Amino acid sequence: MTLKELKDRIASVPEGEFYDELNVCIPNNKGSIGPTSTTDVKHAGQGIDWDNKKFFIWPEIEMIEMVGNPNDYVGFVNYIRRETGMGKNQTLAALEDCKEEIGTIISNWLRTHGKKTS
Repeated sequence: MTLKELKDRIASVPEGEFYDELNVCIPNNKGSIGPTSTTDVKHAGQGIDWDNKKFFIWPEIEMIEMVGNPNDYVGFVNYIRRETGMGKNQTLAALEDCKEEIGTIISNWLRTHGKKTS
């Protein structure tokens, strides 16, 4: 998408107080029953130096590129739920609580097996 295309999309939103208060966000593919799961935007602007021909939209929280299908993640969460008997929210909270440890374990495994970690 070019900046002109983005401007055209924004210009097509009806005028009015309700629309002026729309929250700008990015779908984050976390999966959701109900509204789309999103991450808020904290900043938008043109890049500098090597990135001067780019317009960036920065998310409120760090996001990473997802490798694979989001349904694979849903399957993983459902597997943990079946194996542990935890509910969905308990499982998601447990994964969130140990995400740094999971990252360390995966990075160590990748290094041990001669894979790139970055």
